[in-house]
Amino acid sequence: MLDRLSRFYRLNTGYEKTLRLIQALCLVALEIGSLDSITTKRVSAAKSQLALIRRCIRFWNFLDCFNRVSSLLGQDAPNSRKKGHAAAAAASPTGFLWLLEVAKWSCFGVYFLLEDLTLLHAAEIYPVPWAKTVTVEAFKFWYYALALSLFGAVWEWYSGGGAGSVGKGVKKVGGKRGGAGAAGKAKGRAGAGAAASRVDTSTLLKRVVVDGCDLLIPGTYLGWMGVGPLGVGVGMVVSTVVSLREIWRSV
Repeated sequence: MLDRLSRFYRLNTGYEKTLRLIQALCLVALEIGSLDSITTKRVSAAKSQLALIRRCIRFWNFLDCFNRVSSLLGQDAPNSRKKGHAAAAAASPTGFLWLLEVAKWSCFGVYFLLEDLTLLHAAEIYPVPWAKTVTVEAFKFWYYALALSLFGAVWEWYSGGGAGSVGKGVKKVGGKRGGAGAAGKAKGRAGAGAAASRVDTSTLLKRVVVDGCDLLIPGTYLGWMGVGPLGVGVGMVVSTVVSLREIWRSV
């Protein structure tokens, strides 16, 4: 348990998400309005400082985003129908989903990069008059990225035909219908590959929940969504808890 906890917090994502959860709880506590004046001041300061710390932690996130874009472009939009791209198609997005992934990670990269430009302003080290404009544009790209991610999840589920028949497909291949000898093994490998490429509905559902809740933040800031601060705070709590659970399971 202690070893796993150590690995969890060695990851910047686990550390950053934990701070995000505390920040979200501070926001919810402030919006509920049951705190006295002194506690309110302290919680408000904690929320602001946690937001600044998180920005420092994710300062280089734009590099990871652009690296993903570079890797996707290096695939040259592989076509899963082509024999030469069979292996790549099993692990990488193809066709329209490939375009969505390129657009999504490009928007995320621009968002993080624009956010970094206003870090000194947010820290009150070097205030600049254009910080508000850059922040608005950054949040637009954040909104676009999350919207593309949501659309991509729906598209992936729709194009994959859902995950309900995965177990049956594997059973048929592994059983008598798979055939015998070399032909049976070939069919078995083909069936296993098809099953592996099936859409994991639970994973996509978690992605929709996380991205949908996170979409409230830029959407509300830009005035594109009519959600109050309490709704945004609750959404942050939900998305962060789901993300933390997945990060915890991965370590």
